[in-house]
Amino acid sequence: MIKFSKKENIPLKEVFGDEPKFTKWLASDGLEYIKQALNVELITEGTEVSPNNKFTVDILLSVDPQYTKGEPDKIVVENQYGVTDHQHFSKLITYAVTNEAKYAVWIAEDIHPEHKRTIDWLNANTNDNINFYLFKAVVEKVGSQEQCFVLEPVCEPDDEKKVRMSSSNKKLNELKITQKKFWTNLSYKISELNCPFNGRKGLPQHWYNIGVGSSQCHISICAISQENKIRVELWIPDNKALYDKLLNQKEAVEKVIGHELIWDRKDDAKASSISFEFLHGFDIYDESKYDEYAIAIIDELKDHFYKFETILKKIK
Repeated sequence: MIKFSKKENIPLKEVFGDEPKFTKWLASDGLEYIKQALNVELITEGTEVSPNNKFTVDILLSVDPQYTKGEPDKIVVENQYGVTDHQHFSKLITYAVTNEAKYAVWIAEDIHPEHKRTIDWLNANTNDNINFYLFKAVVEKVGSQEQCFVLEPVCEPDDEKKVRMSSSNKKLNELKITQKKFWTNLSYKISELNCPFNGRKGLPQHWYNIGVGSSQCHISICAISQENKIRVELWIPDNKALYDKLLNQKEAVEKVIGHELIWDRKDDAKASSISFEFLHGFDIYDESKYDEYAIAIIDELKDHFYKFETILKKIK
């Protein structure tokens, strides 16, 4: 006779203790679950923090700067035991507004259907300056197995709708939607081909970033649709000293990379870049060539990923 164990849901309080302890766990060991749920790289700014000296946010996060160009996107997280309620919903909205957050994340043990409906409505009626997420936090156990923590997605933004809400410029909106499709396909290919670097969520923007083991810089792939080409950059967000060190060894750097590079210090900005261009004739609107483009980009990245890593290690 075959016997099956019954899956058991364990109350969060039994596992984590009081709610503040659950908050601290989410911001440390549990951060990986939030990262996977949002599909972005995260940095913890703190727990129970008051950035504006008025309201205390459960968890304040930001998107790792190497995955953005410009100021890092803020993320507010409101978490609670039990069923979602109006008090925590009000806090979520207030914290999102006062912190100018790009992401508003609500994590609860159980979800009231009207709150699900409300978060869905907010996502459908706000532009891409703010994105709302609602997750159900569950601790599961089957028989004598170890406990397992799960963040079940209940509400997530529709990126395409958000893009269309953000601008009345139809041509610009179509480009952003196409950019998301292109980067999403590249991300799938990176995972499929077991690359030495990690893929990330495809976003409606002209760049796609990949880490090179340094917090000071990263590789940025840029789809220059107006000029029908791909640019690969070593993007240095805010470190002119690092750029200058590399420039002082320009000949040696270009010898390692294998060809001439475009050096752009950007004296009127914080960022600097070192780049090269390829795939001339690239057409982001030709979906039939997405796999071909993705493989070409991945081949270039595989070739240059370790080269950039080697150069940066020698520079330190």
